[in-house]
Amino acid sequence: MQFAPRQVEAARENVVRATRFELVDSAGTVKAFWGMDNSDRVVLTFLDKEATPRLELGVFLENGSQVLRFADQHGWPFMTISGLPSGGSALTMGDSKRSRLVLGHHPPNDAPSPADDDYWGLFFPRAGGASSWASFGISAKRKTEQFGAFLSLVQPNGEMWEPAPQKR
Repeated sequence: MQFAPRQVEAARENVVRATRFELVDSAGTVKAFWGMDNSDRVVLTFLDKEATPRLELGVFLENGSQVLRFADQHGWPFMTISGLPSGGSALTMGDSKRSRLVLGHHPPNDAPSPADDDYWGLFFPRAGGASSWASFGISAKRKTEQFGAFLSLVQPNGEMWEPAPQKR
């Protein structure tokens, strides 16, 4: 038996508008949705049998950053790929307690500007994410296009250790 492709005539008004689309199973349980979440993101979210978000693809409306997030059975993100508003990108990995390492662009503060220096590298964040236990990578001064390397470690006593600058 052969099936010929069927041509469908397009209607003049092919618009479907909604605030949320849901994929449900035969019992009516939501398994995935496309819409707004509680963090003001447009997301495509896949849920597990406990209705915990396990995979999300989204865009923050506030700043346009993008995110692909993988979560554990408790909803904690153990791996996130981010497109940052600064134009950089980052891969963040962790466990059920916190982020353990970040590979990629690291903005110097919460409100990066085009005048800020660029930092690209591998960062091992402390709990709370305010600073890193260790980091190394390259930095670039945007105004002068000068590149440099960085390496920093936090000692057990909490003091920052950085190698002394080398003269060339």
